[in-house]
Amino acid sequence: MTTHDTSHTVHQNQESGLPVDLPTGSHATPVTPQATAQTGEVVAGKEPTGIGSFSTPRRSEQVKGVHSSPRISAKHLEKMASSLSVRDWSILGAAGVYRFVTARQLTLMFFHDHASDASAARTARRVLSRLRSLRILGVVERRIGGIRAGSEGMVYYLDTAGERLYRNATGSATRKRFEEPSARFMDHTLAITNLAAELHHHGRVSGAEIVSLTPEPRRSYTAPHGGTGRLAPDLAVELAAQHGAETISAFFIEIDLGHESLPTLINKAMAYEQYRASGEEQRQYGGFPRIVWVMGSPKFAATQRRIEVLSRALEEHPQIPHHLHTIITTKDAAAYLVKEASNE
Repeated sequence: MTTHDTSHTVHQNQESGLPVDLPTGSHATPVTPQATAQTGEVVAGKEPTGIGSFSTPRRSEQVKGVHSSPRISAKHLEKMASSLSVRDWSILGAAGVYRFVTARQLTLMFFHDHASDASAARTARRVLSRLRSLRILGVVERRIGGIRAGSEGMVYYLDTAGERLYRNATGSATRKRFEEPSARFMDHTLAITNLAAELHHHGRVSGAEIVSLTPEPRRSYTAPHGGTGRLAPDLAVELAAQHGAETISAFFIEIDLGHESLPTLINKAMAYEQYRASGEEQRQYGGFPRIVWVMGSPKFAATQRRIEVLSRALEEHPQIPHHLHTIITTKDAAAYLVKEASNE
């Protein structure tokens, strides 16, 4: 397993100048609404632990339609910002970072400190309803799991007020339009969010520390042909076996839900190898992460076939060191990552 020393884990976002991989609970970021929205970090009282630290992800696809509600004045927005709790800011930050997030995922991240799951769900419904009424959160028409999923299947995004608060907190000058996402884009985005939420659950159970979670981190390197190669894993993960541990296990995550062809996956694996061979990651961050392919599909047998095919292709490829790659199902991914960190 490749490990990173903690001294190498604070990265800089070249676009915003913000620290994007700051360890959860670090005092290097001041406890302000701006810092909380940037990182999604919860730091007050018995509030749940945060969701790590993040760069603002690329908006390769947006959500439909312009908001028709009355315009929110700057004065009203400022008053709203001062009234939000730390957990409210964390929820806002999660929606901003991950783009789409379900009620269940938000409950796993921020409402775990309750006497029962039912109590956590009730509190989450109440809080999310209030944030919707403030136009901080909006709901996508499509519900994950169908009508039987109830409120837990609702998919949230940043509404007008939430988007403005997030821009103010992160320094982003780009205004985003809300457009209805395709089913494929939604499924993939929610799979990333779900892995992050599950990591928090397994981390709490095991005592592991989530040092950072960064959706779609941008990496560039000098390609073999002399041009610039670009890479953006679905999620970059840094974990420690316990809070404060010096050894950090790092992973690049690629999520495949059965939509990509085998040649496309192999091309991605080759891009990772070219990036590793360039030494850029090692120079900046002290080591090269393990590459983890997280695979899933509606049918278990289909997932297993894809895992077998990809595994064989990686082993047989003469230019890919297959021992740097791990393939796991979506169901087992979070537990595997936390266990790997604990084994270091």
